[in-house]
Amino acid sequence: MNRETPTATQSGTDKIVQDPIAQRRLNPHLFRTRSTSARGTFWHDLTELHEQDLKSILEQSESAFRSLDGARIFITGGTGFVGLWLLESLAYAKECLGLDILATVLTRNPEAFGEKRPHLRENFDFLEGSAETVPLPSDQFTHVIHAAPDGDALAAGARRMLGFAEQCGARFLFTSSGAVHRADCGDYALAKRIGEEETVHYKDGLVARMFTFVGPHLPLNKQFAVGNFIQSALSGWPINGRTGGSAIRSYLYASDMASWLWAILGFGRAGETYEVGSSHPITIKDLAEVIGRLASQPVIMDGQRDNGPARYLPETAKIKSELGVKETVSLEDGIRRTLRWHQELAPRPKIHPDWSIYRPAEFAHV
Repeated sequence: MNRETPTATQSGTDKIVQDPIAQRRLNPHLFRTRSTSARGTFWHDLTELHEQDLKSILEQSESAFRSLDGARIFITGGTGFVGLWLLESLAYAKECLGLDILATVLTRNPEAFGEKRPHLRENFDFLEGSAETVPLPSDQFTHVIHAAPDGDALAAGARRMLGFAEQCGARFLFTSSGAVHRADCGDYALAKRIGEEETVHYKDGLVARMFTFVGPHLPLNKQFAVGNFIQSALSGWPINGRTGGSAIRSYLYASDMASWLWAILGFGRAGETYEVGSSHPITIKDLAEVIGRLASQPVIMDGQRDNGPARYLPETAKIKSELGVKETVSLEDGIRRTLRWHQELAPRPKIHPDWSIYRPAEFAHV
């Protein structure tokens, strides 16, 4: 695959493109990539996310990105929701800031991922396998991000990646889950607890405890209430939660999520745990009402009881005071952007309107 990336005009010694949107309009090839196959030549946008979101991450995280200049990063879970936002924003920052950052992404199917997202295949190296079993590269890395879910309750993947980081002398970021707070946790939360305990005892380990989010790339047919409601709305069905709707959640928009993670990686204190999520609570019923209003779809909440914990909220005072991160996108605006992204860019598989049949009991209404 060939790539044409003419050099952007820069003023003085400042490497940042001050207005990436204007730069793209002046020189569109800078943010496009070309692939050639037997079917012909095709141009692809360098990103599948709206420029507004990527520019926001860049503005919030410029100092974190610049601190990573010269870094060599190993990332697991790069093809999931969190990983995609990290890769998209990193590729964008590299282009806009002219940074020398190399990243190797561990995924079970690099070929399929590359076919779907050629702009990311051009920016990063990919390694096939899982965190538990992949032969680890002999290259030296400065940072290891473990964003993949662990396949067992013993956190074998997290432990192996932590050992790899220790071998490299690298900073290690472990993405955990707010599910560790639950008393009735299953294997998933147990693995996260073990991963957290191991990480905070490593000399340069950091924990990002993830809560609930909304934004492009969020799976719509899994255990996330906001995604399920958006899927129903996009498909023209009434939003039916099959729940009483009184459970309380909060939703951080994905561009803020990515900015917070880059801040943790760049400036977080070793041995610390930072909770990542919104501090603005909302009931599931009110969430459904907001999505129904924005998508012009009726809402039905006909369940007799709620699923999952009554409250699932992060404590964000620490990360906001220590790292200076902010919530820049409101829930309503985040839902609006997510709807627009799915309408304009994303293929939308049909699912059954009673989305509760897809909902694992352990994580219902997360």
